[in-house]
Amino acid sequence: MAYSSFSKTDLKYGILCYPSDHLELKTIKYNNRLNEVTNSILVLGVPLKKASITEAKMYIINELNKIEIVTSL
Repeated sequence: MAYSSFSKTDLKYGILCYPSDHLELKTIKYNNRLNEVTNSILVLGVPLKKASITEAKMYIINELNKIEIVTSL
């Protein structure tokens, strides 16, 4: 995210995944005051249980679709 903050393109996204007991998502927004660029970092907790894989995949797909809609406006 640090290197991407220098370009003038707004609405940048990054995704950090980590193993978790349950599916969770937190968003961190960072605004570079020098060039007014906004970076959004999605911090995604993904359960590593076999029974949770389908739910986790659908959740991730839905979140990526939301990003795609926002960036195509």
